[in-house]
Amino acid sequence: MFRLASLTLVVLFSFVEAPAVGQIPEEFTNLQLLDPAIEKSELVSIMRDWAGGLGVRCNHCHVGPENLRGMDFASDEKATKRSARQMLLMSRAINRELLKDLPIVVEEGRKRAQVVSCYTCHRGMNRPPRKTLNELSRVAFSDGPAAGVARYHELVALHEDSGKYDLRPENLVWLANAYLDGEDPADARKVLDSVLDMYSAEAAAYATLVRVELASGRLPEAEAALAKLVELDPSDESTAWVGGMVERARARTAENAAGAAPGLHEWSFLVGSWESTSKRFSSEGQVIEDNHGTATFSWDLDGQRLRERQTTTLAGQPMEVLNLFSAHPETGEWQIARTDSLHHTFNLMSGSASEGTLTFAEAHPNPNHSVTRRWIYSKSGDDAFSLRLEFSEDGGESWFVRNETEYLRR
Repeated sequence: MFRLASLTLVVLFSFVEAPAVGQIPEEFTNLQLLDPAIEKSELVSIMRDWAGGLGVRCNHCHVGPENLRGMDFASDEKATKRSARQMLLMSRAINRELLKDLPIVVEEGRKRAQVVSCYTCHRGMNRPPRKTLNELSRVAFSDGPAAGVARYHELVALHEDSGKYDLRPENLVWLANAYLDGEDPADARKVLDSVLDMYSAEAAAYATLVRVELASGRLPEAEAALAKLVELDPSDESTAWVGGMVERARARTAENAAGAAPGLHEWSFLVGSWESTSKRFSSEGQVIEDNHGTATFSWDLDGQRLRERQTTTLAGQPMEVLNLFSAHPETGEWQIARTDSLHHTFNLMSGSASEGTLTFAEAHPNPNHSVTRRWIYSKSGDDAFSLRLEFSEDGGESWFVRNETEYLRR
């Protein structure tokens, strides 16, 4: 039987298994698409075939109780029966017009035409099964990557031998790629970790892992993943593709290191993706809000700027922040330009670096604020740093902490 997976628009038949022959009436009424003079045995055979294609019983389409006694087969009350007629018309058109020139095939010693049927799309299920990746994505993007992985294991447990789903582990790799395409390398990594825990020799997972590491600003880890990929499948097209990505990343890193201002290069560890946890304080030092977010740092203008894009919340409202950092190659003076999605302002701050700390103060205090603000970045290691926002209400004589944010590499 040839495959018709491309017929994604098809939601085929909704007919159901008929009860025993004795329950079928002697005279048929309301047979709109079947021959009114059809033999009882042929009608029962057709109904059972449709029912098996959907894995349902008579009362899925016909009016009647669960025990199938006293069925009203003629009624058109149920939408499923009305839909079934449309599906029958569609499948007839496909078989008679689109598939008529396909060759006759021989299966188990019998010749037959190649046709579509209920089972072609429904695979024995009430609703046609989703494409595996679509099903995993539906769950994962609603409930998180762990839920998507759990759904994959559930499908394997329920349908491993049924042929209803494509259960190759590559589907999880494709899910990781979907996260990566959505600029979420951290969740992509979580999916890949589950794949490699089960299938440590899955080359496709390592190809995607290379991309995840590069997106996270981890060139050495990307190189390690590439080495494993080459070991597993040196001739695969994806090996050459991601190998080229690593080579280009090496070249960019060398160029950026050579061309970046000295101060910026010292803070190049920021490049990559981060998770943030923030506390917002009152002027009395009381915690008034806890926030969680993400941030991504990347090089801009060939290593002359560091760009940060941050997603967080403020007073319960979603907020996106865009920061652009620069450092003068001769004087070492830092500047940061900042804007966000909640305030109609653009802040320009000057600063300096010393001993793993960056301190910025507003170069032009906002006239709408009665306070002076400063931002202090502190490096805790290659995979952690913090940001403290301080306010002063007396022109800088004294300061209190307004926000404190911890960043961990994703």
